[in-house]
Amino acid sequence: MFETPTQYAVRGDGLVIVVGHPESKTWWRNFIEPADIDVRVAGRWRRMTGRVVRGELDPETAGPLLEAYLARFPRAERALAGSTHDERVRSAVVVWCRPR
Repeated sequence: MFETPTQYAVRGDGLVIVVGHPESKTWWRNFIEPADIDVRVAGRWRRMTGRVVRGELDPETAGPLLEAYLARFPRAERALAGSTHDERVRSAVVVWCRPR
């Protein structure tokens, strides 16, 4: 088992994890194809499925996920590439975890 602490935001019944500087990280690549994951939130384990949402490929999905994350962590915007909202959405790599 591997454990990776991350910041997350809640969106609906799922969790949103934005990958800062994704070019230098590897863990998120485990979710390019949807994969089961157990996530500990507020001391409780939740069985979820995580999948990568890349803004360059799916901006309609990535945009609202990124907005939910930035509403909770507004300073995280500095870790995203681009100077406009659209550029940030297109450069975003998000792991979206949803209940199994």
